[in-house]
Amino acid sequence: MELSMHHMRRKEIAKITQRRRQILVHSFMYHELHSPMASEEKYYGWCKELLMLQEKYPIESERLPYYEEFTYFTGATDFTIPYYKYPWIEQVALFLLGENS
Repeated sequence: MELSMHHMRRKEIAKITQRRRQILVHSFMYHELHSPMASEEKYYGWCKELLMLQEKYPIESERLPYYEEFTYFTGATDFTIPYYKYPWIEQVALFLLGENS
């Protein structure tokens, strides 16, 4: 039982980084390329899950990548997310759109 709880906790903590990255890429694609990565419903589901996990694991969340970028993130808007800080975001977005020549 202990091992499975530990495994679930690790998976949930890893999900924080995954959701942050997805939201960064989605925000770039939505605002800069006018081609969202996911539907609004799916995007807001990611936001809700991220906020819940960050609240559940506040100490771990602070140690993970992109903590500063998501410190004041509420999920209501992504205008404050500085996706322009990371060149990899544009590369991933173009790859997802099939423009990786």
